This record gives sequence, C-alpha cells and structure tokens, in this order.
Amino acid sequence: MAQEKQQKRDAAHSKNTQDIPIDAATNFRDKAKILGAYFFWLFIVTVLVSVVCFAWNDSMNVQFIPGNLSKSKIVAEVPFEFESKVRTRKLYEQKRHQARNVYIIDEKKYDNFIKMLKLLDERMEGFSYEDILCEHGRNDIKEFVNEFNAMGPVKVEWQDVALLAVSLGQIERTQIFQECVSLLREIARDGVYFDDFLVPQSDEGFTKLYGFKVKGKQQQRVRTLEDALFHVRTHLLSLELDKDTVTILFKILKQGIKPNLVFDSEESKIDANLVARSIKPVTIKHEVGDVILEQNIMIDAERYEAFVEHQRALRASHRNGHASYYMFLTKTFLTFLVMTMSFIGLRLFIPNFHNLCRKRYYVLSALILLQVTVLRMYIQFGELEIFVKNSTLTYALYCMAPFLVASAIGTLLLGVADGLVSSVIACILYTLMLARPIDFCLVILFVCFAFVMLLKNTNSRSQIFACSFLAGLIFAASIIIHGILAQVSAKIVVYQVFSTFAMSMATSILTVIFLPILEKVFSVYTDISLLGLTDYRNPLLQQLQFAAPGTYQHSLVVSILSEQVAGSIKANKTICKTAALFHDLGKISKPEYFIENQNNYANPHDKQTPYISSLIIRNHVREGASLAAAAKLPRVIIDVICEHHGTTTTQFFHDKARGELLAEVDVINMTSKDIENYLRDKLDKNNFRYDGPRPRSKESAIIMLADSIEAASRSMKKVTHQSIENLIEEVFASKARDHQLDECPITLDEVKALKKAFSFSMIHILHSRISHAKNRTDEP
Repeated sequence: MAQEKQQKRDAAHSKNTQDIPIDAATNFRDKAKILGAYFFWLFIVTVLVSVVCFAWNDSMNVQFIPGNLSKSKIVAEVPFEFESKVRTRKLYEQKRHQARNVYIIDEKKYDNFIKMLKLLDERMEGFSYEDILCEHGRNDIKEFVNEFNAMGPVKVEWQDVALLAVSLGQIERTQIFQECVSLLREIARDGVYFDDFLVPQSDEGFTKLYGFKVKGKQQQRVRTLEDALFHVRTHLLSLELDKDTVTILFKILKQGIKPNLVFDSEESKIDANLVARSIKPVTIKHEVGDVILEQNIMIDAERYEAFVEHQRALRASHRNGHASYYMFLTKTFLTFLVMTMSFIGLRLFIPNFHNLCRKRYYVLSALILLQVTVLRMYIQFGELEIFVKNSTLTYALYCMAPFLVASAIGTLLLGVADGLVSSVIACILYTLMLARPIDFCLVILFVCFAFVMLLKNTNSRSQIFACSFLAGLIFAASIIIHGILAQVSAKIVVYQVFSTFAMSMATSILTVIFLPILEKVFSVYTDISLLGLTDYRNPLLQQLQFAAPGTYQHSLVVSILSEQVAGSIKANKTICKTAALFHDLGKISKPEYFIENQNNYANPHDKQTPYISSLIIRNHVREGASLAAAAKLPRVIIDVICEHHGTTTTQFFHDKARGELLAEVDVINMTSKDIENYLRDKLDKNNFRYDGPRPRSKESAIIMLADSIEAASRSMKKVTHQSIENLIEEVFASKARDHQLDECPITLDEVKALKKAFSFSMIHILHSRISHAKNRTDEP
C-alpha cells in the first residue's frame, strides 16, 4: 500500500513538473503557427501586389515640366542616341521659305468690271455736245451717272463722262474702250498682287517671285499692283490721246486693277511635303556624364526632349540588366513592410481583429489588389505617346487616377480603420509605381484620410457621390496650395484642378460598381445594402406583417431597441436594426403557436405534448434561416436568426413536461435524489434546447438580449425605474448563468454599458401616459 501511494505521488509530481513547460510549449507552438500563417499570407499578398504594381513597370521620376525651372541637375547615366524632333522641326521651319506657295489666277475677277466698262461705252453714244450746253442735257447725264454708279464697282463723275462723249467720236471711243478691255484681260491673265505680298526681285520691269508657283504653268511673270497701274498708264499714253482723256481713262481703269491671285492650299501642302522629305532627321548623341539639364534653368522643348529620351534609355538599360530585378525586389520588400505595418496597426486598433472576423484579411487583400490593378491599368494608359510628349497632360492624368476607390470600399465594407489602412497602402503603392516624390504621396494621403472621415456615416449611394465631390474639392485646394508653394506653373495647376473633379466622379462610379460585387463575393454587406432591406415594401416583411402581425410589432420594437443600445458598445447600429426586423421570420409558418399572435383565442399548445410544442417553438429558428437563405438575405442576418436564441431552453414547456412526469409517479414515497434520477432518465433537457449556435458577435448578443427584455416586459404589471432595472438585471443574469455570452466578444464594461442603455430605452418605450378626466370643471 505504501509503495502504491509513493508511485502515485511520483506520477503526480512528474505530471505537475511537466504541466507548465508542456502548456507553455503548446501555447508557443500555437502562436507560432498563427504568426507563421499570418506572415505567409502577407507574403503571398505582397508578391501578388508587387507583380501587379511593378512587374514590367518602367515608370521613372517625372519631376520636370517644360516652361518651369529644373529642380536639379541631370547627368546622363547611360549613353544614348535619338532623332530630335524639336531640332528637325526647327530645320524644317528654316527651310520652309524654299517651299513654293501655289496660287491660282482668278481671271474672272475682272469680268464684272469689263462688263460695266462696255455698258459705259454703249450709254455714251446718246450724248452730244449740245447736251452739255443745255441744262436739260446735263441733268440727263447726271441721272445716268447716278444710275451707273449704283449698279456696280465702277464709279464715274458726270463731267468725265461728258468730256469723253465730246472729245472722242463714237468709233474712236469704241476702239479705245476695246483696247482698254484687251489691256485689262492681259493684266488679269498675267496676275496681279500687292507690293508687300512676297519679297520681289526686279527683272526687265516685271517681278519674279521665288518660291511662287501658278498652278498649271511652268513659269509666271506676275505684276505687282503698282506695276500693273504703271503698265496701264504707259499703254494709254501710247494711244496718242490728249492729256485730259488719258487722265479720265486711267482714273476709270484704276478702279478695276485689283490683285487676283488665290492661294491653293492643297498644292502648297504637296510642295511643303516635298521639302520636308528632303530634310534628314537631326540625330543627337550623348555620352555618360553629359549634362542633360542644369539646375535652375528654364526647361525648353529641346531640353525636355533630351530628358525624356534619357529616361527611355534608363528604362531600356534597366530592362536589359540586373538593375530591373533589384528594383523589383526592393519595391517588393518595401511593399511587404508597408502591408505588415498596416495590418499590425489594425491589430493594435482592433485587438480582436483576427478572431472577430478573419474574413477581413481576405476582403482587405482583395480590395488592395483591385485598387492597384485599376491604378496600374491607368498608369499604362498614361504611357501613351501623347502623354509622354506632353508633361502637362501627364501631370493632369496622374491627378485623375481613382486612388480613392480603396478608401471608399474599405470604409463602407469594413469600417474606418480598414479604410484608413487601405488608403495608406494604396497611396504608398501608387507613389512607388509613379516614382513620384514624397510630397505627392502626402497630398493624396491627406485627401484619402479626409474622404474616409466623410464616408464614416454614409448610408446611401447619393452620399457616396456627395462625399466624392467634397473629396475632389479638398484635393483641388491641396493641389492649388502645393502648386503655389512649389512654384508650379499656373497652366499645370489649372489642368490638375480640373482633373481632381474627374477623379472624384470616377471614384464614385467605380465604388458604386464594385461595392455590390465585393459584397456578394465575400458576404460582407454595407450599411447601404442593409438599410435597403428595411423598406416596408420588402416582400418578407410584408408577409410577416400580414401572417404574424403580433410578431411583426414585436420585431419593430426589438429593432428600435437594438439600434438605440448598439451605440453604447460601438456595435453596428445598421446590422442591429436590420437583423432585428428579420430575427423572428420563421414564425410565419405557424404564427398561431406564438403568444403574441393568439389574440385571446384558443391556445393550440393545449392539444400538444410539451415536447411537440417545444419543437414547434424551436423550429421557428430553422424556418427563419431557410426563408432568409431562399430570399438571399445577407449572411449576417442569417447568423442573427440562428443565434438570437443561442442554446437556451424553452423553459415553460420543459417545466410542463417535468410536471407531467412527476404526476405519473408517487413522489411522496420517493426521496429527492430518487426524483432527480428519475427525471434525468425520463427527461432530457437538450430536447427542449435551441440548436444554436450561441451569439458570436456583439450584434447577435444585443438582439438576443433585446428580444428577451421586450418579451419579458409584456408581463410587467407596473412599470417603474426599479422594476425595469430588475427585469434587465434578471435577463442578463439568466443569459450569463446559461453561458450564452461566452462566445461573444463583449467585455464586462460593455455589459454595464448595455444595461444602462437598455434601462434608458425601455423606460421611454414603456412610459405611462397621463389620464385625463372626461369632464373637467376646473378650467385654467
């Protein structure tokens, strides 16, 4: 016997000495597994994000804008050679004067004038010397001149007409006018231009224009306006007329001598293209160490072109060398650090983050991948040639990127902390992808934080658009202030300001598009979607209202009560409000078995055994979950339906069954121990217990307590502060004794806050009214 006792003591001692290290080792091993799985998941996500962001991404640091001062000195790091389009364009402009402008001679431009000249000759046949001497004849000449001047481009005076009619005979005047018409046609056929039309060179009294061409002719000697008038005067003097006649004829013909060259744009372009083809592109070479840009000098088009080509040469060298791999690994490491710090921050701000909802890891990871994918596609769009050539458009394009999508979806789906974390990760990765300076990252990070604060209490899609617009205003103000302090050109700032509003619109549209998709994929629902289910036109709520009106009223009260107390422990008010409306949905199938729907009619439980009655009552949880799943309600509502009774018992029917069993035996002749053994053998309490599970979230716990408190308050005969507090205390105590709140992430301080909030709300819900006498004799 002593030996056996000694062996037992040794075994107990050995066990006690091994308990502590074994438990510690197991605990350490479990934590190591969790930590290892955590970092492995971060590593996988980091690799995926890095591939999306940085693989085959040759974006370089673009901090230099044409028209501004260069911020630093740029020296060629690799040798490169390129064809300079800027210098080639300058060379083309220098040789542009050698290209021939092609013109067409418009001979018909003189036709109207010649027609009027012939008409003048015909009308002068009726005038004679006698007409000039008499008053009546002079009036006829004046009347003719007025009518003639009103008809067209030729303006004459009546004295000149009278002199030509008297000084020249009819045949001689007609011959002279025909000679003038021939002279005009000759001038029109040769062509006339203004003196300053092109630089002329004298050649035998005519003007020969270099770089000038008349369509359809090899050479053309074209007169200037001055030369044409000189030719007319010379020709008139050769006719041996008197001086006055020559002067009058010159005054008339001068009105018809006008330039008649018309520019032919098509033929001119052909000539210009021929000159351009003859110009060889200018090639520029740079060796390692050549200065591309000096610090604090104005960046003109030629310098900017050299800078862009240097950037391209650097990209090519990185792609072809080991530098690209080192750069990718460096950015991947930085991404891993950023994501690790962000998720550690979540664990610090939300201590039960991992145990509360592990799905948040997947949602956040998917959200970050979605955001960087959108940004990478946007950056690839910015690599088009039109943006590479125009840095102003590039800067505007980068401000137009929808980098706020992760902030919006993270905040609406998961909460403010997750929205801030996704904002930090998205902004840093976007900056790394663009290789932009730290000031750009800080500006967009400030905008993201402001946007998250604006979205904090958003519960409708219209508010998303409004918050996006306000974020655009904040971004625009930040861009303006940063541009003034950094001395950015006003043109770029204006482009960027307009881009911010395009960004806000793109953010709101993408958020509204992707939000429902992510809700369905991860079964994580926003307040917007949940509030949409509370509409009284919801088919399930209408069915509940008509099939079980008492249950519907009970659900309304529980919904109001749950929403009011949720804020006391920072639970989701929208989930409480929505889930409470559907928590008793299963009572639709057999509403008459629930007391709130019986309306003083016969109780159907009187005809059932306690077990069957308990089964019917407990079955409303299963029925409600089935109806909710068939209607594709969010998973959080189905969980509340399953958990709002936990694993509690239908105590009334359990006690009734107990009483029936005791009535069948002779309890007088049985000891209490025999009675307990008998009941244990005949009555299994688990047959009267709900299937559960017990509440695993604050929202489920609140709805369970609100449901019990509201149901118990219906039997209160007198409503006072003390009676309500006693009722609430009893409900909380019964749930605690039954271990219904063991799996819920709720603290003792939160339990105290809930009791206080329930007491305050129930007092106002169950307030008594003042009774007014029907006949009052005392009037005020």
